[in-house]
Amino acid sequence: MSRQEDTNRQEQLMDERRERVVRNEALFRAVNEELEALNDTFGTQTHTFQIVCECGLGDCVEQLTIPTADYTRVRSDPTRFFVLPGHQDATSEAVVEQEREKYVVVQKHAGGPAELATDRWS
Repeated sequence: MSRQEDTNRQEQLMDERRERVVRNEALFRAVNEELEALNDTFGTQTHTFQIVCECGLGDCVEQLTIPTADYTRVRSDPTRFFVLPGHQDATSEAVVEQEREKYVVVQKHAGGPAELATDRWS
């Protein structure tokens, strides 16, 4: 295999991985939107609710307790996701909020990752 073919193959694998990560995040976001409806009943009493980590790891089903106001604010930007510390993927996102010790907020990098995330929720 030539050097160019090897480079092209590596780029293709990276693109496939990014797409898989975005699909996983989209799945967890959809789950969390269903949970949001259920949490509306209980969140008014606690001002928090449970969501599933929105990382791109296919086997992660960890739950996070999110203040209702934070959830609403972060969710208004389709390129931002709630993940456990250490679950972020530096190849497609950056941590933009880490004030909380139980979760961080990541934002998709401009270009492909952000466009994929935005397309999923347009």
